[in-house]
Amino acid sequence: MSSRSILLTAGAVNSGAVLSHVVSLAREMERRGHRVVVASPGGPGARRLTHVPLCLRTPWDLARAVYRVRQLLERTCPDIVHAHGQLSAWVCQRARSGYPVAMAVTYHEEESPGFHWKHLARPGDLTIATTEKVRHHLIREFGFTGVQLIPAGIDTNLYAPGDQATAKRQLELDEAMVVSAMGRWRGPEGSLVHCLIDACDFLLDKWPGLQLLVAGDGSGRADIRVRAARAKSRVILSGNVTGAATVFHAADVVVATGRTALEALSCSRPVLVAGRDGIVGPLTPASFSRLEQAGFSARGMGMPLDAGRIRDLLDFMLARPGLGRQLGLHGRRLLEEKLSVSAVTGQLLEHYALTLSKRGAG
Repeated sequence: MSSRSILLTAGAVNSGAVLSHVVSLAREMERRGHRVVVASPGGPGARRLTHVPLCLRTPWDLARAVYRVRQLLERTCPDIVHAHGQLSAWVCQRARSGYPVAMAVTYHEEESPGFHWKHLARPGDLTIATTEKVRHHLIREFGFTGVQLIPAGIDTNLYAPGDQATAKRQLELDEAMVVSAMGRWRGPEGSLVHCLIDACDFLLDKWPGLQLLVAGDGSGRADIRVRAARAKSRVILSGNVTGAATVFHAADVVVATGRTALEALSCSRPVLVAGRDGIVGPLTPASFSRLEQAGFSARGMGMPLDAGRIRDLLDFMLARPGLGRQLGLHGRRLLEEKLSVSAVTGQLLEHYALTLSKRGAG
């Protein structure tokens, strides 16, 4: 396949998962010899790319973003612009008006079908959903046709297995068991951490020295800090960390949903799928396909979030380290086969080529 010029855009300021996916795609595309520019709110990963700031917080931001993307189109002359998310798609559609460039749009979640939002939703020459649930939502609520299913890929080189003892030393943890959680702890998301603290307190007699490592930041962190100060178990609030894989390497069990669950699995760590929307259970080869269709979310997939249920599942997994290692190894193999950024980028580039061919540009 010949080298292409690609503009990737993402405007979801609060969605670290989307930005992580876009950055991973850009790196892999560059590795394959394509020229890539990323326009997004930015982040540590984006600094190593050809990056242009793009923020979509206010109506003024939207107007400015249309102008900025139009400038990028004129300066970089991409073969295709690939927008991620509803607002980003609207901006790119306006910016490319009258400009002969193909447009792809990826939807990562079930966007609001309300009156105003419905007018912002835009299909592209190539429209993509990252999960089957999102694909059905786009068809049902917005009337989109020809929606392709291409999952969000995980960089299995960045999130590779590592030594637990080394990670514990780096994070200044004790040798006792570690439960890890990582996220943007805004409002309801923080409820998971409160349940984890309660669960670890319950388990302290059985698992002496049990440690809960909570990485990430957000508006709910102050409440979490207050609750952590009353905990009987050791709770470490590490904030945002450089090298997220280290948080996973240190863990005996990672509690997560969505992309964070997959990043932990890529590090060959056992994962308990649980979050603000409920509890599913251990991520196993048997549950992988079912969870994949839902984007590894707990929404509507299992039991309501409850400290007692979390306690019982953590106890089950901590008591079976051999099973945990097996689940981690099997999970990583599945990721490499189906959801690695390399596999996903290959699918994406094939669809780019087909889309450009239909437009007479490929």
